[in-house]
Amino acid sequence: MAAQTVAELTIDEFRALIRETVAEVVAELFDDPDEGLELTDWAVARLKAAQQAGHTEQRPTRSLSEVARRHGLSS
Repeated sequence: MAAQTVAELTIDEFRALIRETVAEVVAELFDDPDEGLELTDWAVARLKAAQQAGHTEQRPTRSLSEVARRHGLSS
């Protein structure tokens, strides 16, 4: 099979090529590099401790503008 240039593609073939390329890029961006790996004993213990703590600790929230002002990032 001879190589084909983009100029030789039909509009439908070109659209299909673009869709395929975009799908590949999106899949790469959202791929989980940790898929299939197991948690270490340390990580499991930390998760269990956090779960047992119940996340009852309430921390005050601050607006973005307040944080920016505190760090000299806004006028």
